[in-house]
Amino acid sequence: MTGGRHRRDTGVRFVLPLLTCLTLVVPAFSGALELQSPSSPLDDPRRPGGDYLTHDPAWTGPAGLLYAIPPTNALGQAWNTSGAALLRANWLANPTPGKALAGPDYDAPTCGRCHLELEPTAAARTSEPAVVLRPALMADRLRYGPQLNTLNSNGDRPEAVASVHWETHWFTFEDGTRRALRRPQVTVVTVDGRELPATRRMAPLLFGWGLLEQLPPQTLAHFHDPDDRNGDGISGQRTGSETEPGIFGWKGAHSTLRGQVAAALAHDMGVTSAAVCPGTGCTPELASEDLDRMVAWLASVGVPARRPGASQRGADLFGQTGCGGCHISALRTAPGSDSRLAEQTVWAYTDLALHDMGEGLADPGDAPDRREWRTAPLWSVGLAEQLLPQRGFLHDGRARDLEEAILWHGGEALAARDRFAALSARERAELLAYLRSL
Repeated sequence: MTGGRHRRDTGVRFVLPLLTCLTLVVPAFSGALELQSPSSPLDDPRRPGGDYLTHDPAWTGPAGLLYAIPPTNALGQAWNTSGAALLRANWLANPTPGKALAGPDYDAPTCGRCHLELEPTAAARTSEPAVVLRPALMADRLRYGPQLNTLNSNGDRPEAVASVHWETHWFTFEDGTRRALRRPQVTVVTVDGRELPATRRMAPLLFGWGLLEQLPPQTLAHFHDPDDRNGDGISGQRTGSETEPGIFGWKGAHSTLRGQVAAALAHDMGVTSAAVCPGTGCTPELASEDLDRMVAWLASVGVPARRPGASQRGADLFGQTGCGGCHISALRTAPGSDSRLAEQTVWAYTDLALHDMGEGLADPGDAPDRREWRTAPLWSVGLAEQLLPQRGFLHDGRARDLEEAILWHGGEALAARDRFAALSARERAELLAYLRSL
């Protein structure tokens, strides 16, 4: 990594290739977590979205839990307003006279049915979210495509009807405490009557996506270590290319926010745009400018400030158990024309690399990457656990809280999981309180 550097402190690990002089001071005391930054406000972990995109963690407004920082110019503010409206649009509500854009096959009529943090009311945010279903077998993906929709806007039979059976697995901590874990077993019946194994996908949290997109490729390349050359037991895998690494999606399938949004519109809601209709035989339903407005709004969505209540011991345990091996605490965004996104130190707790997470978290089926998952950012997971109780954690929503999510970690994360399991009940509670403060 050109010009990069690694540094470990108690509870944190960060890579800041564009910051030449950064100091993080973690006072050694018990009680409320007070991380200080005497040298520069840029390295303040209480402001995970940097100087511009960090906001009041108690924010709730017309866009649910999300708060987008408006641009300073009038044109940018107009785009901001219309982009938010498009993200909240109901694509079945005939935006074009006589024709709904959603469908005919789709999974949700609005972005908020999957991304519950977009929902404007608390009641909607505590509802069961829509999920995405994908064929588990490669042969079925070739036959039916990457996604099986469960709704049809014409009143016809949908592509698939799903049934979910929840298996219960028990985990025993070293102190004898037992914890029930659950795992979904999904079967779909297709429109042509075939019964197929499938896998679920939950929508990832939308906080700070614009900042993630601005992380330098050379920074993310630092975590590309498929052969574990440094011998730390972690073999991160970069997706995409050296200049356009994968940033978004559970498998790092998309390198740009525009590509991620266009794919979600097309696959989840059946709304096509020029980004997925590059050639003949496909007529875009959504204007390129409208897609750009949606992307611009999402790029300006901020990150809630750190919440109080975590102890220094919790931060120490996060580092000592090895959680920071993949959940890299702080990264630095690249220079650019948008000061809200450029040259910001962001505390996202991710390396955005794919990791083998073991058989317990593996997709069913025969896909070669069935055990590989991109490290999910941890900022805002405490708010999600508190305010989005039906959403769940991990790629299929199986984990009902953060502890359950940790206990499903295997593969490259198995050693860290086992160190967590070996903690006392009090220590586990302190580490979880630290996570909930992020």
